[in-house]
Amino acid sequence: MAIVGLRMAFAALFLCSAVATTVGQKLNQYPGIFDDSAYISHDASSNGSPTQVYGARIPMLRRYVRDQMVFAQDSVFTMVTSLKQEIKTMVTTAARWLLSIAAFTLSTISQAGMAAESLSERLELKEKAIVQDNTTIEVPRCTEKHLQNVEGFLIDLDGTVYNDRGILPGAQGFYEWMYESDPPVPYVLLSNSGGKGSVGTQAKLSRSPYTIRREYSRRTPDAVPLENIHTGAMAAADFLLESALPNARLYVLQSISRYGNLTDSFTRVLRRRAQVYDKVSLVNSWDIRTDLTEDEARFWAREAISLPANTTFVVLTADGDVYDDADDSQSHSEGSLRTSPLDGLPAYTTWDYNMIKKAVWLVSNGATFVCHARDTHNPKLAAEPGFYGVDLMLPGPGTFEALIRSATYPKSKGRLYNTGKGGNAGTTFMMETAVRKLQDQGMISEKRGAVMIGDTLDTDIKGANDFGIRSILLRSGVHSEEDFQHYPDIRPTCVLDDIGELAQILSKEQPEDLLAKLQSYTRAEDRGLPLGEDDDISSSSSTLEQDATI
Repeated sequence: MAIVGLRMAFAALFLCSAVATTVGQKLNQYPGIFDDSAYISHDASSNGSPTQVYGARIPMLRRYVRDQMVFAQDSVFTMVTSLKQEIKTMVTTAARWLLSIAAFTLSTISQAGMAAESLSERLELKEKAIVQDNTTIEVPRCTEKHLQNVEGFLIDLDGTVYNDRGILPGAQGFYEWMYESDPPVPYVLLSNSGGKGSVGTQAKLSRSPYTIRREYSRRTPDAVPLENIHTGAMAAADFLLESALPNARLYVLQSISRYGNLTDSFTRVLRRRAQVYDKVSLVNSWDIRTDLTEDEARFWAREAISLPANTTFVVLTADGDVYDDADDSQSHSEGSLRTSPLDGLPAYTTWDYNMIKKAVWLVSNGATFVCHARDTHNPKLAAEPGFYGVDLMLPGPGTFEALIRSATYPKSKGRLYNTGKGGNAGTTFMMETAVRKLQDQGMISEKRGAVMIGDTLDTDIKGANDFGIRSILLRSGVHSEEDFQHYPDIRPTCVLDDIGELAQILSKEQPEDLLAKLQSYTRAEDRGLPLGEDDDISSSSSTLEQDATI
């Protein structure tokens, strides 16, 4: 509209200028109308009187007035015509401008609508394609063909061998089958647990309802050998023993595992692992804390900025909730680990904001963050009447790992390590270590003869895929084929209902004979041999030596 107003002003100025110019031109045609001297001079030369001179002007003045009236009429007509034309032009221009804006607006709205509709359609088609891809590209049920040349098994525990209610169907039978095979089948129980090492795992599998043992006809049957167990706590300890420098500082967020009279935790695992690697003096030089005051956390954070890499660590090794050991004497006897300096109570008994805040301070200022597992939750189904089937999952270590990762991004880039199955350091500290254990038991090949058995796509199956070995997904735990659409890049080699089916596929006995044998393996309590709270856990060597074996 401002442009239209300017154009009207310029048009009026132009018309006024044109009128003034025309009037000037007309007046020049009558130079003597208002000039007396010219007439007097002219008439004097003709000996005329002044009256006669002025009288001679009258016809000329009339003619001038008539001409000016005609000129004024013509000028007004021309001005009106020009003004009408200019107004018409301006109105037309404004109308075109408004129409252009309207057309552009409508076009933009239309294009935006079409783009949104197109995007919606593309997302819908993409989602359908993912679902179709994951439903049409079926992962087969395991057969003998998929398991040719198998030399050993890496076996997950939670969701594969047991769940929160006890041992799963087929687990005891498969365990017995591995030992009764000729020769016995090499295996490693490969757990992402950060709250216990092989000692704690053996203790758990020796107590009801998680009992899994050989020769149930004996009063004191053999427990699972410690050399056949590797856990996330052991992998995280190995990472630190390989990476941390002398006089390093460790802020440890851990959990405690207790089974009867036995207590296990990451800090205990760390010291046991240090003995086998002959790095006790290195660990004794470390300042290991489960408890930091705010002033200490600030000091560690400030020092982490200037200290060399791998000098300050935040270590998360809790399977879900955190809990520190309240045993002062045991804590101090194991080195610099201490409980609260104020009251002698545990440094923590559950997660709280201050713990996370201190961890974030350290990691944001140069500390290396180490977590033992990617598991975001621990499955748990309600057993109370009226709540059967309700999923009461418990947040796992991956949940708290993600919290610290997101709070410290991007400052922490390049200093975040996960040593569990599927983690960015899991291939080295979980999978390769486990395969060496299989080789110690007689597996000949480097790794191609190993098969991972598990229930979780983003830990068990991803870990196997990253390592380049075959994997079996069991429907007995977290994931099944229905979850493939949520993990489009992760696929197992084949799928089974439970671990007991493996023995039926691989055994050379007749299926009915093997099934009868597997069914004959009943739990000790079902045979009148309940396990007491203080039952000993038999082992071929000392707890310390066995837990430290690689």
